[in-house]
Amino acid sequence: MTVVSSARARSVSPAAINRTALADQLSAMTLSNNLSDPAVMAKYRLAGDICNGVMRELLSFIKPGMAAADLCKIGDDLVASKCAGAGYKSVKKGLALPTCININNTVQHYAPRAPTGTDDDNATPLTVLKGGDLVKVELGVHIDGYACITGHTTVLATDPETPTTGPMADAITAAHFAAETAWRMIRPGQSSTAVVDTIRKIALAYGCAPVRGTFSARIHRGLPGDENGAHRLFNAPADPDPDADPVVVEDAPEQADPSAAFEFSVNEVYDIAIYLSTTTHPTSSAVLVADPASVGAPVRDIAEPTLYTRNAHGRYQLRMSSSRKLLAHVADQYPVNIAALDTSLRFGLKECANHSLLIPRAVTATADGTVVAAFRFTVLLLPNGQVLRLSLPHQQLPFVESRHELPADLAELLAIDPDHALHVRPVPGALPDGVPGDQVEGGGARRRSRSRKRNKSRGASVEPRVEHVEI
Repeated sequence: MTVVSSARARSVSPAAINRTALADQLSAMTLSNNLSDPAVMAKYRLAGDICNGVMRELLSFIKPGMAAADLCKIGDDLVASKCAGAGYKSVKKGLALPTCININNTVQHYAPRAPTGTDDDNATPLTVLKGGDLVKVELGVHIDGYACITGHTTVLATDPETPTTGPMADAITAAHFAAETAWRMIRPGQSSTAVVDTIRKIALAYGCAPVRGTFSARIHRGLPGDENGAHRLFNAPADPDPDADPVVVEDAPEQADPSAAFEFSVNEVYDIAIYLSTTTHPTSSAVLVADPASVGAPVRDIAEPTLYTRNAHGRYQLRMSSSRKLLAHVADQYPVNIAALDTSLRFGLKECANHSLLIPRAVTATADGTVVAAFRFTVLLLPNGQVLRLSLPHQQLPFVESRHELPADLAELLAIDPDHALHVRPVPGALPDGVPGDQVEGGGARRRSRSRKRNKSRGASVEPRVEHVEI
């Protein structure tokens, strides 16, 4: 009897283990996110360096004939390899957002897995890139929970010497300028309403529509957004969807109005994500988005989700061993590509999802015939008032030509002559510090030094590349 009693005293239910682990995790998330701490900043900067390096390498693989599933694996493998050699042996590090390859009108979260055999029911259909496709690449890296997320848009042009024109060019140009304008506007004391209104103004100026369901958000250590849904900047004015069924979770914090205005403050980190859709058919000019100013571009689910996020406030005593193993594996709040996990772990997905322990990231798309351009970056509002951009404005912008013009007041903010703010040409070979090779003359070292000094005053890793608009 004594032995039995002792065994019972030592036994702990899986539910209790989960609650303890989650409590410890949430406690860790609330630990220092002080951006004046050099140790914290070193981790953010390292995450940014890895994120930018992986994006540069991955973009070189974006070619016709490549499968989206293969590109996702290449991106994830690059992150794993670079994180493994990045030091910080005793802390968790890796993907803050698994690699997503979103093609044409697909908006976000498309991270397919290549089939491994004829009986692999979980594999998604093979999607292969082709000439003329618009490709959006997104990925994220974290070091000890301090994350950098980046996203870029490129075009598989059939003729690199001929610019892409039409609605696709309009969307890319608008999204690029919206991202660069938002980056210049974000500062302590700035209103979120002013930034959102400017993004929508640029979208309409280029005949585009902000995409419903997409938003920028304040992020924290270990969390891809505020727990109560606050501090979000919705791209489209009709968000959130009033018809959507909210996920009700026991013990979750009280939900804030996600569309409520707020002011940016020091010691904050934001994941800025701009998604703009075309509104007309590229050849027939038929209207595909009826009211872009009022409701934005509507979206629909198009595929089974593969990305899932751990719900820190979910409570349920799982019955299946595979479910418990899966939940233990998805220990962080950052999204995980379930499809890339071992089959024995995937068996537990249904039970975890049915009880809101794992929340899917929907794979969405706009109307057929439209395309969506997106740019994404991470910014830190430092205690001294500077704004640090971790995600670089990637050098190889697609070669596009838009017939629309940037509004004069916004062109002034970007220091661009509105009469010439039409062409976004690809940047020539760039040096590591971001200075284009064709701009470095005999005094190249001196030029680079001035560039770094100028960037430091703004807090940027590299000067935003609006100077590469053709004049």
